[in-house]
Amino acid sequence: MTPPTNKQIVEQYLADRAKIRALRAKLAELIAPLEQFQANRETYLLQQEDPELFDFLVDLYLNGRDGKATAEAKKKDLGMKQADIEKWLLKMLEKLKSKGFKTEHGTVFPTRKEAVSVEDWDAFLNAEILSPMAKAVVGMLGYDGEEAVDATIRVAASLREAAHLEFINKGVNKTSVLERMGDRDEKDDSRPNPPPAGVKYTAMKTVGVRSK
Repeated sequence: MTPPTNKQIVEQYLADRAKIRALRAKLAELIAPLEQFQANRETYLLQQEDPELFDFLVDLYLNGRDGKATAEAKKKDLGMKQADIEKWLLKMLEKLKSKGFKTEHGTVFPTRKEAVSVEDWDAFLNAEILSPMAKAVVGMLGYDGEEAVDATIRVAASLREAAHLEFINKGVNKTSVLERMGDRDEKDDSRPNPPPAGVKYTAMKTVGVRSK
C-alpha cells in the first residue's frame, strides 16, 4: 500500500479539524443554557449564609481548582507545540536562506527573542543604584579628587546599610536595559553596548508569524 503524501495528510488533517470544530460548536450550543443556569445558581447560593452549603461550596471550589489545573496543563502543552512549530519554521527559513516566507494564511519571518535577568544583584545595585546616588550626594557637598572618591564609597556603604532593600524585587526593566544597550545593528541584530553591570542578556534566533 502506497503511503499517503504530505499533501494528502494535510488535507485529511484539515478536514478532520473542521469536523472537530463543528462538533465542539454544536456541543457548546447545546450546553450553553445549562451552563448559564448553573452560573445563576452559583451566584444565588453564594449570597446565602447557610452552613449547610459548606460541603457543596468546598466541592465547587475543588472542581474549579481541578479545572484550572487542567486548563493550565493544556496551555502548557499548546505552548510546547507552538515552540516545536517555531523550531521547524526557523530551520526551514535558514535552510532556504529566506528572510521571510509568505503563505495563504500569513507571513513567517526570522527575528530574535531577547531576555534580561539579574545575574549579580550586588554588582547591579552598587553600579546602577547606590554609586550614582552617592556620587550625586558627594557632588552636592562639594567634594572633588581623591576625597570625592573616598566620600562616594562611604556614602554608598551608608546608603546600603540604611536602605530597606528587602522590599525591592531583584529584577530589572527589560525595556530600559535594551535602551541602554542601543539599537540593533541592521546586519547581525547585535546591540552596540553591553548590558548594565550584574545584568545577564541573552538573545536567541526565533521566528515571528504575522497573520494575513
